[in-house]
Amino acid sequence: MKIVHLCLACFYIEGMEYQENVLPRKHKQLGHDVEVITSQYCFDAKGNVFDREVGEYVNKDDVKVEVLPYSKKYGKYGKNFKFFDDLYKRLEAIKPDVIFCHGAHFSSVGQLIKYMKKNPSVKLYADSHSDYRTAPVNTWKKKLMRRYFFGRQYRKLESYCEKIWGTLPARVEYLKDIYGVNPDKVDLLVMGGDVEKIEPEERKAIRARIRKKYDIDESTFLIITGGIIKREKNIHLLMEAVSKIKDKNINLVVFGKSNEDMESCVGHLANSDNIKMIGWLLPTDVYDLFYAADLAVFPGTHSVLWENVCACGLPAIFKGTEGEGHVDMGGNCQFLYKDDVSEIEEKLLDIIENQEMYNNMKKIAIERGYSTFSYMEIAKKAIGL
Repeated sequence: MKIVHLCLACFYIEGMEYQENVLPRKHKQLGHDVEVITSQYCFDAKGNVFDREVGEYVNKDDVKVEVLPYSKKYGKYGKNFKFFDDLYKRLEAIKPDVIFCHGAHFSSVGQLIKYMKKNPSVKLYADSHSDYRTAPVNTWKKKLMRRYFFGRQYRKLESYCEKIWGTLPARVEYLKDIYGVNPDKVDLLVMGGDVEKIEPEERKAIRARIRKKYDIDESTFLIITGGIIKREKNIHLLMEAVSKIKDKNINLVVFGKSNEDMESCVGHLANSDNIKMIGWLLPTDVYDLFYAADLAVFPGTHSVLWENVCACGLPAIFKGTEGEGHVDMGGNCQFLYKDDVSEIEEKLLDIIENQEMYNNMKKIAIERGYSTFSYMEIAKKAIGL
């Protein structure tokens, strides 16, 4: 089967582990002929935005990637509003059986619809990563733009789509309530982790290797957090809570990069004896770190690391936010409801000191995590397999 992924509303950045990267990889691993059509929009490891070079290449996953130029017919608006001249021609040349459209926030949606009208046997799926936090509607202007510009793009597509996926429960509701998409066309497609099933012996070996690397004793209760360290992630509050516990058998490892606002704050907290900061990691190294840990804690806003943790079968504490409770598989995690050091400290001690509670969380995390959050299974669902 020939599958085309359209990343024209968003980005496609090699070497990252976003859904836009992982789904084409998994579809290729499932034996399909896969191509990505993307825009020039890109950013580097430091978050600096730039326009990537137009052209074609085959990446390390054996997926063909084509970078389309912005239309010059509309001047600067070609880039600002994401107009592309050749989308219809490229689809005609490729002749896909399935199209997965990552977001509909681009102005050449009409070319996609034109292709679908002429090729009704092609299966079309789309998704959305918009919710009330990432795309707020707290003013009438914002609500108008979301409803009648971005929402219009999705409503134009819906009659040609098999499904329009929201990637969080909150995003499913946003598609219906703000974008005005027909509820019958909307469903949940969770993000996940790109991990093959790891057997118990492999987990033990990875755990031993990573703990040795960072000089962490096997008996130490190891807490993991990380990502892009900014204020709304509340990682600084977790660091403060762990430093207050002052127990050498409870360690926190923080991976990732701080933004300028948080550098001095987390740098000061990292002086605690039971906290290590290890910098930015490759995605594969992040997964290994999760296998080495006893508990993951993400006390702030959502990131895909939540689903990565679940896929690895690691018990966790997350920030309790409406529309993001999908990570609870029946007891694998607990939630925080305040931006408060004392609440974090209390929750940590409650889990660590109650062995029966922790063992139950761990059992559920391992039994249900992979089957629920494996990207291989998600990739099948994404295109109706």
